[in-house]
Amino acid sequence: MPVVAEKLAARFWPGPLTLILPKGENVNDIVTGGQDSIGIRVPSHPIAQQLLTAFGGGIAAPSANRFGRLSPTKPEHVREELGDAVPVILDGGESPIGLESTIVSCLGNEARLLRPGFITRSQLEQVVELTVGGPVPRVSGDRRLHYAPATPLAIVSSDDLEKYAGEFVARQQKVAVLAMRRPSTPSAI
Repeated sequence: MPVVAEKLAARFWPGPLTLILPKGENVNDIVTGGQDSIGIRVPSHPIAQQLLTAFGGGIAAPSANRFGRLSPTKPEHVREELGDAVPVILDGGESPIGLESTIVSCLGNEARLLRPGFITRSQLEQVVELTVGGPVPRVSGDRRLHYAPATPLAIVSSDDLEKYAGEFVARQQKVAVLAMRRPSTPSAI
């Protein structure tokens, strides 16, 4: 394990940090998608810890959501997303964090932030120096669509906000508004 990875692991594992490391020769390509690197995480959830202890080692597993979809935060979300394709769901309750793990590449003994998550850039920088730029491996959640919910989103200028939201209200459709100011006519929305 590269020195930068050892430092990050010592500070943030177990926890919501995935480290991209050089793949060992004994790791099957099916686990890495044919890449020369592998993502490793040590979860802090007590049930995940018990499962790893009972198994006696690491587990190669995908996320509990389909590619490009939002990550589940409750067991019900997994059932809704995957249905009968998964016969058993290990129910550890609602996720206490509700955000994907931070992914850091430690290839070439350099730490490169690939995906922001619960652990912030400033927290990482307290432990290691982050490298900017250069080639990066393919990682989960690196596509813009990954964070796109199924609900439509529109960015509207403040001048058009009330008119736009009012059209939804007139059609008796639900609308949520996130704005930097209160509407001038609150009853319109």
